[in-house]
Amino acid sequence: MPRPALGDVFFDMEGDPFFDNEGLEYLFGLVTAEDGEPRFTAIWGRDRAEEKAALEQFIDLVGERRRRFPDLHVYHYVSYEVTALKRLAGAHGTREEELDQLLRDEVFVDLYKVVKESMLISQPSYSIKKVEAFYMEQRDTAVSDGGASIVMFEQWLEQREEAILDEIAAYNHDDCLSTLKLRDWLLERRAEAGRRFEGTEEARRLTWFEAQPQERGEEALALREDDGMELELSQGTHPQIAAFVSELMYDGRLGSAPGRERQRIEAGGGLSGAGLRWLPVEHQGRSQSSPEEAEAIAAAIEPLLTGATYTDADGATHPLRPEDILVLTPYNAQVQCLQDHLPDGIRAGTVDKFQGQEAQIVFFSMATSSGEQIPRNVEFLFSRNRPNVAISRARCIAVLVCSPRLLDIHAKSIEQMQLVNALCRFAEVAGIR
Repeated sequence: MPRPALGDVFFDMEGDPFFDNEGLEYLFGLVTAEDGEPRFTAIWGRDRAEEKAALEQFIDLVGERRRRFPDLHVYHYVSYEVTALKRLAGAHGTREEELDQLLRDEVFVDLYKVVKESMLISQPSYSIKKVEAFYMEQRDTAVSDGGASIVMFEQWLEQREEAILDEIAAYNHDDCLSTLKLRDWLLERRAEAGRRFEGTEEARRLTWFEAQPQERGEEALALREDDGMELELSQGTHPQIAAFVSELMYDGRLGSAPGRERQRIEAGGGLSGAGLRWLPVEHQGRSQSSPEEAEAIAAAIEPLLTGATYTDADGATHPLRPEDILVLTPYNAQVQCLQDHLPDGIRAGTVDKFQGQEAQIVFFSMATSSGEQIPRNVEFLFSRNRPNVAISRARCIAVLVCSPRLLDIHAKSIEQMQLVNALCRFAEVAGIR
């Protein structure tokens, strides 16, 4: 975890997934320390134009603060904020270079990863509302959680009462303040651990890294050895999957944790073993929903539920169950289509919905038939982050399901060419199964 800096920013976003069938990031909230006191800033994005302006204002604000405080970091909890920023920059076509620079400079720090990887807690989950029990008084706001925030925003869309926005802002302020207090609490725990092990072998090896690696796999763990070399372990995924993600996103720097090479699936058909698979499905005229892909996935899953097994990292064998299978897609419309076709108990959703969750086998359904049917732009469908997150959810096998014509899209820029090439590279490595 980085050293604290005077200009540090504590950041939380609120989004409405139901707005205009595409979702809206309607509040960018941040707390900064001004004259030693926390100061809250609410940047609203109450419609599509405001959302774009809010993104620009936030990125510009961080950039301006970095010129004043070069060592600052932007702290958040779980990956939602970074994922949303990348999606918005691509969708609106603005501040992409500035955001990319922040990501490459590792400005964003996900405190969820620090908490999850460094401690066991006496709470049923690692949500920030549960972790708050250790460092913060119980909240007393009208809006109690993210779901309630969405409901309140939907009410504001109908009623346009300023008091509703005030209540949402109060909730977001508490989230930002909680992130600040969590950072400080973690620093106190680190100091206590240092005093406890001072002068021992444990103290020599127990180092909390100064630079938190970002954008290197949802479950990547960074360790700093005595010589200062940073090791990166993609904890859950099989080495064959980690190798592709590493090649695609991280210049070959990402590895897999010991024992993950034992992970594999034994099943009838082509979905045995481990690694990448490509399931091409022919269809035409599909934009955001493909029943053909849903049917193909359902057919592929059927033999997995009739006697298939998986082997874990310890070498133990288990029966493959519905909860061991995850189906992801970029589009809400395809989620509904999948739910209509898949067997009971199979999880299906957008990539963003299942951030942080894993499965023994993950299917990624792209749904769009060809370049002519892409509903938004090439950058949205082929975003490197989206398939990266989807693929890295898989412990044993990752299956790409798409129309072969998506591999033949006519790119209009070097960036688009690179994005499409990533899909082609997956198909090349995986082969047809």
